[in-house]
Amino acid sequence: MSILAELKEWGAAVALVSPLVSAALLWWLSQRFASRKELEAVHVRLDGMDDRLDEGAQRFQTMDTAIREATHAAEDAKEAAERAIKAAEEIGDARLEVAELRGDIKTLNALLVRLERDSARMVDGHLAMGAIGGGKV
Repeated sequence: MSILAELKEWGAAVALVSPLVSAALLWWLSQRFASRKELEAVHVRLDGMDDRLDEGAQRFQTMDTAIREATHAAEDAKEAAERAIKAAEEIGDARLEVAELRGDIKTLNALLVRLERDSARMVDGHLAMGAIGGGKV
């Protein structure tokens, strides 16, 4: 047999088997790799995920801004509360001082009443002595 006869024989066998092998190979490749429709579907899903990711980033930014504003407001409220506490302490101190002054005023009032009584007795005594002694004081 010559090489040409061998090639014809093998060529016929390859020609018979090659459509089956190519079909099997194409089927195997189609199972291993994604089709264009599947790739387009993945791209659409990725685009949707990108949009959702952008929305999520915007939400996080909004939440971060809100948290910063709330923190700032809380700090302002804390400072205001500290000022109010200090003012309340000063008011309490002022009330204590007013109460002490009220006690001092009552004491002074009592002393003035006693002094007035003593002065009145002394004046009455001098007047009485002047009436008895002939009017010389």
